Amino acid sequence: MADETKDVKKKEQISLVVRYYFNGAIQESFLHFESVERLDAAGLTEKIIHILESNGLEYKNNLVGQAYDGAAVMSGKHSGVQAGIREQAKYAFYVHCNAHCLNLVLVDTVKAVPEAEQFFSLLEKLYVFTSGSYVHPKWLDIQREMYEGATRELQRLSDTRWACTFISLRNIMDRLPALKRVLQDIAQERNGERSIEARGLLAQLDLEFIVHLVTLRKVFAETTFLSDMLQSSSLDISKAVDLVESLVQTLNDFRQESFFDNLWDEVLNISEQCDTAIQPAAKRQKRLSSKLAESFVLTTVGQRETEQDKHGFRTAFFYPVIDQMLKELNRRFSNTN
Repeated sequence: MADETKDVKKKEQISLVVRYYFNGAIQESFLHFESVERLDAAGLTEKIIHILESNGLEYKNNLVGQAYDGAAVMSGKHSGVQAGIREQAKYAFYVHCNAHCLNLVLVDTVKAVPEAEQFFSLLEKLYVFTSGSYVHPKWLDIQREMYEGATRELQRLSDTRWACTFISLRNIMDRLPALKRVLQDIAQERNGERSIEARGLLAQLDLEFIVHLVTLRKVFAETTFLSDMLQSSSLDISKAVDLVESLVQTLNDFRQESFFDNLWDEVLNISEQCDTAIQPAAKRQKRLSSKLAESFVLTTVGQRETEQDKHGFRTAFFYPVIDQMLKELNRRFSNTN
């Protein structure tokens, strides 16, 4: 197994881990890492073979598998690293890292549902705001005042570790009343841009935010468990398939009306704790042009109305997230893959 990344000096490094059978059990051992000058398939293949040979491994006949991420330079059937390795070790069957596949499922799901993408953009804004030198001490002090035990930190989101987003969702959900209070306090300080930013963030922590938070926390809790299992050193392909199928069944169960009923009860409970309005404020009645006075207008170009109630959230957000994730799981973890 190999992967490359940049170190603190922005130099590319490649690391290798070997997986083998010894004393009746599957073992994983870190082998080596070193800097790489060439990031093309030929250069990476040459580096991997050099590391294997320098460690005295008889890879040509004994290497039966290779696992990388899905980047074309690594996974290409004809000119990727996996093809170059198979020219030297004909039994080295390529497997796309299952944990990386799951990460791609989450990335593609979020990108495909605009409301989910906007929600995570808001989480990033909240992280940046609460991490500031002025706000962060207040954030910790309010938590100590309102809760017992250790304080919680919001997490920076990462495109390469979406499965770990559950920690951020959990912390925000558990500390949402404290988060709203710190934003309210700073908004009332009338301290220039900081107060204006706090007011803007506070306005977005509404019923819709809570629905998105509760839904995504449920979904990411399941994917986090799967991600941890897929990275287990004792896992084999058959167990990985069983775990993915179990997640698919769980998500299908989520589509049952009774599940969303329970989720909605949780949304209402959190809304009550945070003094969040359950009914949206009445909107000003839109006036049509006098030219359309005797016409029946069904909709206007570019205008999108979303029902801000239980049925509206279920059909406009909950089902699209679940269905998109099922679609991506079936695509990324198909029999062919």
